[in-house]
This record gives sequence, structure tokens and C-alpha cells, in this order.
Amino acid sequence: MASIGDHWQADHSPPNGWRHWTGRRWEELAGNDALLAEIEAFMASQGWKDRELNTVRSLLAAFRRSVGAVPPQQDSTLLPFRNGCLRLNSRELVAHDPAHGNTWHLPYDYDPGASCDAIKLFLEDRLGDPASVALFRAFLWHLLMGLRPKEFLEITGASNTGKSVITNLIVALVGSHAHEAGTLERLEDRSSRFETIRYRGKRLAVFAEAHLYSGPLETLKSMTGGDPISAERKGSHAAASFIFQGGVVLTGNGPIRPSDASGAVINRRRSLHVGKVVPDALQRTLLDKSDGEADSWRGELALELPGFAVWVLAMTEAEARAALARNVASVARAEAELTVLLQTDHLAAWADECLVWDPDAQPASIGLIGGTATTGLLPSYRDWLAGREDHNRGHGLRTFSRKLLDLLRDTLGLPMPAGRPNEGAYRERGVGSVIPCVRLRAGWDDLEAPGVIRYGFMVRMAQREQQPPNPEQQGNNETPLGNRWNRWNSKTEVQ
Repeated sequence: MASIGDHWQADHSPPNGWRHWTGRRWEELAGNDALLAEIEAFMASQGWKDRELNTVRSLLAAFRRSVGAVPPQQDSTLLPFRNGCLRLNSRELVAHDPAHGNTWHLPYDYDPGASCDAIKLFLEDRLGDPASVALFRAFLWHLLMGLRPKEFLEITGASNTGKSVITNLIVALVGSHAHEAGTLERLEDRSSRFETIRYRGKRLAVFAEAHLYSGPLETLKSMTGGDPISAERKGSHAAASFIFQGGVVLTGNGPIRPSDASGAVINRRRSLHVGKVVPDALQRTLLDKSDGEADSWRGELALELPGFAVWVLAMTEAEARAALARNVASVARAEAELTVLLQTDHLAAWADECLVWDPDAQPASIGLIGGTATTGLLPSYRDWLAGREDHNRGHGLRTFSRKLLDLLRDTLGLPMPAGRPNEGAYRERGVGSVIPCVRLRAGWDDLEAPGVIRYGFMVRMAQREQQPPNPEQQGNNETPLGNRWNRWNSKTEVQ
């Protein structure tokens, strides 16, 4: 039985669970069928005459006791391809070995001389901005390097824009063994007891039609934040909590609209919008799944997957981290982020429409007592919500000031005083809670002033370009900064 035992390990987390070495990776198996087939073949090769059920069961039990139950630790310095494992530090290709501990492998060969010119041209055409292409590439770099990106990628666009091809590029790059697909509705549903276990050990989780979901994102925040995720396996009462080590991709016709757009969601979100629709006469198969094996792809881009991996890996760690940052000096990236923020966060939409940045103004009162829509921030927010057709309840008294401060100071990075809501600079005697450096928009003089959210984006871009923003020139087309941002100075209707 030693010839069988070299490639098998017992897995005691599910009943009758096993790990089997395929020659390239350790795969998890539920049930005894695969091993029983090997035992039968072994007995036949040895000419055993006693092959009764009791004998087979006895051999199976003895075999399970004799093999190890602790899988080898996965070597994080190796990236497994179909033709071997690549040492990431030296780019040396070594043979597959059970001791490497890998539970997955890329479904194509490593070829250092391969290119992906067609894939790069496709991404440049669909994403339309070098910074957006760099963001996409950096996200994939983290997946291949085994470094969990704290950011999640949101790919939005209408039908026939190439959104599915972009998503397929991600799935095809990492392979089916490292990928799991699902929906946010099932992921966040606490009654779906066995849903989260599907993502354990995966390098990629893709959630399609994400724009249809509008609930909380607690599990998603745990997945991207490196927090323990509760899990349950069918047929087992043992705890199976885990930390997700992969990347998260959301796809849909539009951005998700979570019921609680927390700072964590806003700060971790990286949006790529694919806006150009391809006419029917120009549509062709670029990358699609073939019938049969899970990792079988067809289309014009399929043969470039080895070169795609080489191109992604050619990125340096510094380049990848910089491309994923929120403060990239890219107008297209900033416009996409601003649009998503205003479409999905009612507090941000109200703040941009009703608040103006003014460090010299008296701190704006929350207006809990005796405040009106023209004198207090919270009454203004509630009045603004009441005039909308979606009848959103918005934030209550306890969370309004905290979330507004988190949005302005922490998410946008506006230079506001340090401190906590209702304390220090955020509370005045006889007035109560306040928010400094902002005021409600009032009078004709404020009609052309950018909203506070737009101003925050302008400050970020100016800092990246080492060009200090001049509030007096924000609407002046004759200044470089005014030219760049004048189209943002007008109000944007948020659906």
C-alpha cells in the first residue's frame, strides 16, 4: 500500500475526506470512491483472491490510520504553473512536488518569452485610461503573488461592452481550482449556512449581478479585511472558520448600493467602468469558456494567457501598490470614483449638493435642537431625503455626525481637526455638535462653488500633481486647475 500512500492524505474535517496528489496539486475529495477504486486496482495487480467488502473496508480503515493527516505547508515563494513551479524571487522553474503543498495551479505553461499584445490592446480600448489598466493589472499581480488585496474590484458596464471578457480574463488567469463564483445575496444571507465554506482556500471570488444587491456587506468586509469568517461544512459539526486570502471581484450593470455605505466599503472599493458598447456587426469571440473541461477557453485572447501572466508578474511590488492606491493622479479614475460615490451613498450625494468647503466659516451646527433645513446639517439632510423618490431612511441621530466626519476627513482626506464627534473641535457650548470647515450652500454666490465632495477630489488631485488648489479659481476656465475640474463644478443628479 506504500505505492498508494505516497499520494494520499486523510482529511478529518469532513467525514471520509481525503487529499490526493494529482501530479501538480493536492485536491480535496469527499467520500471514499476514488480511493476504493485505487485499492481495487491494487488488489487486482497483486492477484488477491479475497476481495470481499469486509476485506476492502478493513484495508481502507487501516490505510486511513496509516497516512498523514497534516498537509504540507504551501510554499508561498512558488507559483505553480502547468509545467512546473516558478520561484518568484529568481524566476527559476522547478518540478512539481507534493512537498510544495500547493492546492492549485495555473492552467497553462510558464513561458517567459510569451507576449499578450492583443490582451493589452483590448484592455486599453475597453478601460480607456492607462491608470485604469494599471489598476486592473495590479489587482491581478496580488492574486498571482498570493498577497490578499484589501481592495475589491468592481467592474460595471452595460451589455456588449466587453465587461464579461474582462471578468473572464481574471478567471482564466488564476484557473478554476482557485476560483469560486457566487452572489452577494447568498454570501450575506446568514441562513445560508454552508455558503462561506466554498471560498476557503480560494484565490478569487467573483460575484455577478452585484448591482441587484442592496443589503449590508458584513461578510464582504471580512473577506477583504482579513477578518475570521464563520463557516460550516455539511455533515460536520466542527468549527471551520477561516481567513480569506484571495481577491474579490464584483460585476454588474451598475455599482452596488449597500444599505450601509461604511468607510470600509468606500475606501476598499476600486471601480472600473466599461462604457463603450460594441456594435453587433463588430462583436466577436475574444475569450469564452469552452464545453468540457473547466479550464478550457476559446477565442482570440485564449492563446495569450501565458503571456498575460508574464506581463502581470513583470510589475514590481511598488508599482502594484501605487496603482491600487486611491490617490492616483488620474482624471478618469477620479471621475469613476466620484460617480460611484455619489450614486451609491446618499450622505455623500447630499453633502456634495448642499455643503461647501469653507475653513473660515463658523462650524456648522448639526442642528439637533431647533434646527431647520437652512440652519442645521441634520435637518437639511432629512429634508433632502424627504424630497427623493426612493424614500431612503438615511442615517439617524447617532450615526449622522460620525459618518459625515468619516466621509470628509478620513475618506476624502480633507484637512479637518483631529478628534472625535461630539468632542473638542466638534462640539460647542450652547450649540452642541458641529462640523468645522463646511457650511450649507446659501445665496447666489454659492451656486457656482463646487460641492464639498468634488472639492475633496480636487484637493487629492492637486496634491498628487503638487499643485495647491485655489478655491477662488475653481470655476475659472482660464486657469489650469479650473480647466481640469470646471466640468465637476456643476451639480450632478444622482439617480
